[in-house]
Amino acid sequence: MSDKEEIKYNLFVIKTKEDEIKKLLERNKEITKSMIDKCKHELVLESEAHIIPYKEDEFPACTLSPIRVCVECGLAEEGWGCGYYDLDDDRKIIKCSDREDCKSIIILFRSQMELDKIRQNTPTA
Repeated sequence: MSDKEEIKYNLFVIKTKEDEIKKLLERNKEITKSMIDKCKHELVLESEAHIIPYKEDEFPACTLSPIRVCVECGLAEEGWGCGYYDLDDDRKIIKCSDREDCKSIIILFRSQMELDKIRQNTPTA
């Protein structure tokens, strides 16, 4: 096999593997969505807000809102008080002081922007 033919073959193999990976990622997304949709989110961890200082001994540059993570399915949402959607106060919530511990079990994260979009597309009773 010439160098040119080998390159063509390798490119074909790469393309085939990329297509397989794409299909597997789509399937993973479907399974994750199904798992999260079926979950009742009965046990939730909630981190504290996290302050990111600009410089030591000065005012903070920003504060990251707390996150809540379902222990069973890994759904995570960020928010303040009533800002949560699926992980609201109608469940057992365990306070977790270490944000990284909460983040370690996240499978799907919903930011405040994503939650706002969900709220806008949800009909009210």
